[in-house]
Amino acid sequence: MAPALNQVGFTDFVGQLLSEVFDSVISAEIGQEQSRAELVATAALDLATAAPQLATDAEVDTLLAQLFPTSSPGQTSAVFVGALYQPPPPTGTAGAEAPAFAALLGVTLVSGQDFHPGTGAGQGLTAAGVQKIRDAARAQLAAPRLDALRRIAERGVPRVVVDAGQVSATFTFQLESTAPPPAATPITLFTTARLAAPAAADLRLDAPASSTLASLAAAPATPFRFTLRPASDQAPQATKLTVNVYSAVQVSFRTVL
Repeated sequence: MAPALNQVGFTDFVGQLLSEVFDSVISAEIGQEQSRAELVATAALDLATAAPQLATDAEVDTLLAQLFPTSSPGQTSAVFVGALYQPPPPTGTAGAEAPAFAALLGVTLVSGQDFHPGTGAGQGLTAAGVQKIRDAARAQLAAPRLDALRRIAERGVPRVVVDAGQVSATFTFQLESTAPPPAATPITLFTTARLAAPAAADLRLDAPASSTLASLAAAPATPFRFTLRPASDQAPQATKLTVNVYSAVQVSFRTVL
């Protein structure tokens, strides 16, 4: 009795291929919806709340190093606890704030809270002052990004829908006889790439995979065993190989919403 196609493993192969395509489409759709919800939620926040999500500490450090360079060892910028700070002089008096936090970040430091005037021990920027400066730098980085998110949310977030597609997979299937042929009529592989087997249907290597399988399934009396495996650039694919056919399966699909 001829082996059924499900004994070949072909249906399992195609079934798994379809299942993985379906899972991929669903996973992509879920990820897309999650990203869309996060974008809309972030766009609805105020700048102070959204800034930590839109600008990282590393980005803040880089900006401060660019705006306020320092020669102090072990420091990446002039913004650290105890760093020297010259507050802006009273109106009408010569001099300027140094570093220029107000001019570059729009932040105003309060004496006694954000810094201690003077140059002795315990003077300079306080921890509260450093945090205020870092928050101002983070807000400067996050503001244009938040504006962009809000514009996207107002226009409507685009959605990518998979409505059609095509999946192709290349594989090899091998034909082996499960019973030794009679001594007088051994299985011979001709140079014309045609397999002659006792009481077996013709198997042509140039025939499509579907017609080959159909012709083999139509042979009622010849015991054959098929092996389906991923394609390889090595030949032959197995040491006891009788016939090695290189073919492919192509699956077209359409998503119905």
